[in-house]
Amino acid sequence: MSIPAVPLDTLKLALRTLSGEDGFIFEEFANQLLSAEFSKLVPIGGIGDGARDGVVYFPEGQPCVFIQHSVTPAFVGKINSTVKALEEDGRTVKILIYGSPHVITAKADTLTTELREKKEVALYIRDLAWFVQYANSNDITRGACHALIAKMVGTAAGISTLVHEGLLSEVDKRTALAYLEVTVGNKSPGKNVNLVCLEAMVKYAIRNGTPDAPIPREEIYRTVGSFITTEESQRLRARIDGCLGRFSKSEVKHHEKVNGVLVDGFAPEVAGRIANEASFRALVLMQRRVDDFALDCVRHVVLEKEIEYDLDEEAFAHDARIVAEAMLYRKSEAAARALIPGPTLANPIVSLVELTTKICLNEGHLLKSLRAVEPEKVLDIVPFAAERLLRSDEGEVTNYFRHVRDSYFLYFALRQAPDVQEALNSVIRGMMLIVDASIIVPCMCERLLEDATVGRMTQLLNAAKQVGVKLFASKETINELISTIHTANAIHQSYARFKTPYDHSELAKAYIEAGATEGFEKFLERFCDKDTPVEDLKEFLKSVLGIEFDDFADQRRQLDHSKVEDLGKILFDKRKVKESIDVRHIETLVTNDSLSIHLIDILRKDAIVRPGKGEAWWWMTRDFTTNNVDNQTFTDAGRKGPATMAPDFLLRHLSLAQRDGNKATTFTLPTAIEVSALGFIPAEVIKAVDESLKETGRLPVYLRDRKIRKMLNQERSGHTPAPNPAAAA
Repeated sequence: MSIPAVPLDTLKLALRTLSGEDGFIFEEFANQLLSAEFSKLVPIGGIGDGARDGVVYFPEGQPCVFIQHSVTPAFVGKINSTVKALEEDGRTVKILIYGSPHVITAKADTLTTELREKKEVALYIRDLAWFVQYANSNDITRGACHALIAKMVGTAAGISTLVHEGLLSEVDKRTALAYLEVTVGNKSPGKNVNLVCLEAMVKYAIRNGTPDAPIPREEIYRTVGSFITTEESQRLRARIDGCLGRFSKSEVKHHEKVNGVLVDGFAPEVAGRIANEASFRALVLMQRRVDDFALDCVRHVVLEKEIEYDLDEEAFAHDARIVAEAMLYRKSEAAARALIPGPTLANPIVSLVELTTKICLNEGHLLKSLRAVEPEKVLDIVPFAAERLLRSDEGEVTNYFRHVRDSYFLYFALRQAPDVQEALNSVIRGMMLIVDASIIVPCMCERLLEDATVGRMTQLLNAAKQVGVKLFASKETINELISTIHTANAIHQSYARFKTPYDHSELAKAYIEAGATEGFEKFLERFCDKDTPVEDLKEFLKSVLGIEFDDFADQRRQLDHSKVEDLGKILFDKRKVKESIDVRHIETLVTNDSLSIHLIDILRKDAIVRPGKGEAWWWMTRDFTTNNVDNQTFTDAGRKGPATMAPDFLLRHLSLAQRDGNKATTFTLPTAIEVSALGFIPAEVIKAVDESLKETGRLPVYLRDRKIRKMLNQERSGHTPAPNPAAAA
């Protein structure tokens, strides 16, 4: 039976969805589409690229023809470096075929001419347009296209879920640091979230102060106390006094006398007022630019899907932003709620198309486009445009949505602060993690830094230990580290001799790009000698990273090896195995992963029951495939919950941990988003905020927050509309 025709719009979406981590997926796809021209491709040097860019092929019997595929948009540098590396390796390059999921043919004209005239190299581009053109050539190309769509898009409707399994996605990595850790924590590492939030509320309390009418200290106590209900009064006053003392050195003026009368009051300095004005102007400008970009996204989708019916593009652009923000709302809420103990940390997030459908059905008044067209037409455009918005790498758009993500996450975390802190104290501080090799290898790379303790992964492990998390390494951890070190050594030797790619080894890449001169083998000896690698690695993990080794012998005797094999088969099928990679190596990896997951299940059964406090044991790994499979299969396998934890998940929540044990603060204003982002709410909008709260009282929380945010921006821009209770109702 013939394979069905490929839906070209969906294929375009799948190609555009490819990211920097999908190099091998694209490489496998592109080679299959080239199979009609080249029946057998041989990787140079027989080296695989570990699912990253870098492998160069030549067709068997054609030694002067070379093929490379890459997902990077920076194709010019990639092509030039490839030609240079081949020539330095003593190869004669006559033809280079370069595959890209982007549209680059026209952009490559200058490079094509330069290579032909200066190097006598003929460059042939196989880009998005070429793959679409030849997608339905035969069953092989159709099969390859359907496989790519299944991997990158996942549904027949052709809409990516954006967030797959688990609580965090690649897109959401930057959010893991949280807004306050990014904007304040870097400047003041000693501050935890509660202290910074307290400072924000103190700023809020003195927002209306002037030199002639400073805000009395007692009034500041009352205002802040109305938001913070869980802290003893004298303790809270002492903390507020501490904030005021710090502010008085720069941002706030302490007035002891006004017109000869003794006072004890505070008012913002002029510079603080100006800075806040600038913050609002920047936010408004950013939002307007995002609206403009959303319009471009809608137009792109209309052209791509060849939509011919009339539509209000600005209305669709507005709705795309609404849906994008709603997705970020859900993601941030899920991350914050994950702190609360429960039976599972499964992700409640739906796809963009499902989310748009729900909004159409339940909150249709929010979507302007729905006023003029039927829901089917909204679904044709809005979720696709929203996805383009969220995946954009445009600076203003990225900054805006990062602000929205971080603010939403912070808002949820603050809104449930007592529960959050109780969860952190009872769950995270009693947590035990088996640390995968994928976590330890970055720590090894960070030893190249002048101060290794500032490395991101090293900091994460140190922070975990500081709040009471216990770290362990298993036999699987040690075995994978030894294999990783051997592979890194081989890759570095190949690079040193032939300048072959090195990106597929983190250790080799870190060493080469750091410009280290001690000798690579000498660098590896920091972790273990060739003669005693196991004992050396155990010592390194314990003395340097604080990770204890445990063979978990009792638990291993309880392993059901048939279940280990079943999960191993699933993991193996999900791996992208290439001819150039030793299959036995992949089998070892998936066996280790499966063993680790089932080991966690047994450790959880053996652990002391902690009602309402979540699971004690977790396996922390960076491996996306393993995390994904674990989240997808734990229910079918009869397990209570996933066994794996991503480092970004832990990082996000450690950023909220109270290091001094103080009680948490509770915020009741739904405008905590603006408080967190801008420091305090300007005096002239307080009345409008109160009115907005009354008008939006029956709306869902996130819609109420959005309306308040919009009103604040309009107020600062001088375009506040008259209140419309009917519309709000």
